[in-house]
Amino acid sequence: GIVFRGNTVNCGSITAGEGWGCVLADCVGPGYERYVGDISIADNTFTYQGDRNQCVHLVAHDTFFTGNRVIVTGSAIGVRGEGPPPQALSITNNTFQMGTGAGIMIASPGVDGSTVTGNKIAGSGSHGIYVASPAKPNSGKHVIHGNTVEGYREELFIDLALHPGAVLTGNK
Repeated sequence: GIVFRGNTVNCGSITAGEGWGCVLADCVGPGYERYVGDISIADNTFTYQGDRNQCVHLVAHDTFFTGNRVIVTGSAIGVRGEGPPPQALSITNNTFQMGTGAGIMIASPGVDGSTVTGNKIAGSGSHGIYVASPAKPNSGKHVIHGNTVEGYREELFIDLALHPGAVLTGNK
């Protein structure tokens, strides 16, 4: 597998990308995600000053994002998980210091399967964790458990009618 560990990554504003720009991605772009897997992004510090885009974009089907510190100034998202099904991301035990963007955003078309546990998220926007709503209910299940969210208007946004298998426990 691929391991990205113990790095410090600093970035100013990304002016392009039309919402898809990022500081780090786990693959080149749409269509390439089928060629990558078993990726671990661990124990890094990411600092990003930006709006509209995201600091980290996870597109591969099984990336592990764990033990990282993500510091974002502005409206950018901390980590955006959005790839073709079946995507089973693991976003665990990270610390997010955010501006107004969500700390974690998951957008899984068709099949839910990601695990979001043990994260600490502080910011001032609408939602600390945002699970996007698909056009019709997804199969599978997301596990969102034991996260601590402070400063946001809502800790978590998820439409359970569209994510009926989701397991939500122990979030504060």
